[in-house]
Amino acid sequence: MNADLKNFALAWARIALMALVPVVLIGLGLGAALLGTLWLQGAGLLERGSSRLSLPLRHGLLGLALGLALLLAPEALGQGTGWLALATTPLLFPEAVLYLLLAKGLLLVLALGSRAPGGLLTPALVLGGLLGALVGKLPLPAALPGPEALALASGAALLAGVARAPFAALVLAAEWGGYALLPLVLPAVFVSYALTEAQS
Repeated sequence: MNADLKNFALAWARIALMALVPVVLIGLGLGAALLGTLWLQGAGLLERGSSRLSLPLRHGLLGLALGLALLLAPEALGQGTGWLALATTPLLFPEAVLYLLLAKGLLLVLALGSRAPGGLLTPALVLGGLLGALVGKLPLPAALPGPEALALASGAALLAGVARAPFAALVLAAEWGGYALLPLVLPAVFVSYALTEAQS
């Protein structure tokens, strides 16, 4: 009788852990939506605030900000894919990943807000990936996906929200991580797509 009770408790514990996976993935989608909205709205606010400045002056101020970033946070400059790959390993502490996420996010707001040439694809994947890697480094139950899968889901979710392209984000995630990861990516992508406020 005691063994049956123990097996019953273990079965319910496994079910509870499995139920936690969609909650974390929906939470990733909410985080990506918040991050995407802050990115796009912050850039729009900066663009409207600096619209009275001439283009050379606006880009000169961006160059000054990038020069300061080079002195204070050189790891936030550049594409960021190398730092993202490193963030999914145990080599970077969660505090370092948070630092990269904030520094890179601020630089992306500056770049998009000053109309500096560039796109949304790689920055969205890297910024979202850093968010997923950060969540993957939190002390969560072992039944949850690892930081690599969470980084892929969160990167695709942020891309879906800021580029307004959920199916393209899903195809990218499926091609990079394999089609078996689609059930992990779907909730985050569609929550982020539905909740990210478009750039005004």
